[in-house]
Amino acid sequence: MYKYMVFILILVANSCSKTYKYDIRKKIVKICSNKNECIIDLKEISQFGWDKMIVFDEGASLSMVNKVLGFKYSNYNEFSRTILFVFKNNIVHQEKENYNPSKRYNNVWFEFPNSTTHIMKFLPNNAKFKVIRDTIDSNIYYTLRHLNSIN
Repeated sequence: MYKYMVFILILVANSCSKTYKYDIRKKIVKICSNKNECIIDLKEISQFGWDKMIVFDEGASLSMVNKVLGFKYSNYNEFSRTILFVFKNNIVHQEKENYNPSKRYNNVWFEFPNSTTHIMKFLPNNAKFKVIRDTIDSNIYYTLRHLNSIN
C-alpha cells in the first residue's frame, strides 16, 4: 500500500510541474509566422512575472547553470536546450528540448554569440530579440538574435 501511495504522490507532483512545453516558442511562431523578420519582447509576450531568463544549450554544465541562476537547479538534463524563467529565485516557467545530433533543433531557438558560449542571461528590460525566419529543406525555422548583439 505504501508503494502505491508514493507512486500516486509522484504522479501528482509531476502533474503540477511548471513546465509548459513550447508555450513561448508557439507564441513566437504565431507572432512572426508571416514575416521574414520581426522584433519580439519576451517580457510582453510572457503571461507570468519573471525577473531573469536563462537560456542554455547542450554544452552547459550543471555547475554553470547553478552559477548563473544563483541557486541549485534540480531539473537539469544533460544534452538539452532549455529556457528558464525565474522570479525571486523560483522557476516559474521552463521549456526543454533534448539534443539530437541527427536533426535540427526545434523550429525556434536562440542564437548564441559564439561557439564557446553555452548559457545566456536576460532581464525583462533587455529581453528583446530580432526573429529571423528561414526555410531549410521545406522546414521553417526561427532564430532569435538578441537586439544588443545586432550592429
